[in-house]
Amino acid sequence: MSASYFLRSPFLGDGTHIEITKDDFFKLENSKIIIREYISFEESLFQLLKTYSEFEKYLLTSALDFLNFPQADWDFFQDIRIDANIRVVSVLNAMTSVRDQAPKLNSPQLGVTLNRRLRTLWDEHRSTSTSFSFAERLRNYAQHQTQPISRTSTGGGWKKDDDLCEHHTSVYVDTLAVCNNRGIDRDEKERYLHEYGDMVDIAGLLREALSIIAKIASTLRSEFEQPVTESLSTYDYYLTIRNETPTHYDAVAANNRLEDKKFSIFPGLVERAKKLKQQRYLTNFEKHYISNRLRGHSTSMAKKPISLVARPD
Repeated sequence: MSASYFLRSPFLGDGTHIEITKDDFFKLENSKIIIREYISFEESLFQLLKTYSEFEKYLLTSALDFLNFPQADWDFFQDIRIDANIRVVSVLNAMTSVRDQAPKLNSPQLGVTLNRRLRTLWDEHRSTSTSFSFAERLRNYAQHQTQPISRTSTGGGWKKDDDLCEHHTSVYVDTLAVCNNRGIDRDEKERYLHEYGDMVDIAGLLREALSIIAKIASTLRSEFEQPVTESLSTYDYYLTIRNETPTHYDAVAANNRLEDKKFSIFPGLVERAKKLKQQRYLTNFEKHYISNRLRGHSTSMAKKPISLVARPD
């Protein structure tokens, strides 16, 4: 029985036939597995950020709607509450997915898989962060008891110093309702009541929780840098084994011309991994907020936003 291993174009067939060794074949296959697992981890973070962005957009949009169309009845505010529930539950579920769906990406240097290391870091932060532990309790409450939002507040108020009226939407959860959920002892309950009082501002809670997850992600990115970087390098090497431009190939293992195993390598996978790897996650999310407050008219470039690019002329 004659075994062979080679790369072949899925478009040109045997017109592109590049012999590789058995070790090369399985090294490449393992690299693809690692990259796919890493992408699944990064995408869970990206999904969390996307769902959180939708929540922040909801806060801004509902405040703007109430400013422009203030003739709102009781039913209007119930709709705001329902909209808030939809978005808050989405964020809480996305947070849980980061933990529960973490891949079993292995690090030979650490002797541990990414999902086990993530759970260790998760538990450490939950034991030290009131906001992170309450967010997890809130997710269980929303999953098994009732919709999380207890109250919404929208409207405006004049700021005397600036002679401006600031409009906002805030959503709250009943602290005691969550604390009376199963599994919360007296000490933990007192900690939440001491920190938040009767009502928890969900926006502040979620921002702090996202900062914690960003810290966990930063640690994991650093600790699992080596296997991921090595896999990307291996994958890149075979994509450009014949041309400088990355090329799509099928990696084939055959015996007596009969294919035993085949998998594809393509530029999009490594490009996706590299893009996600560069995504920023703030570790101080609670210190950031979005504002449309006027900055004033100015012709000074020093006062213009940093994203503004002057014309080349």
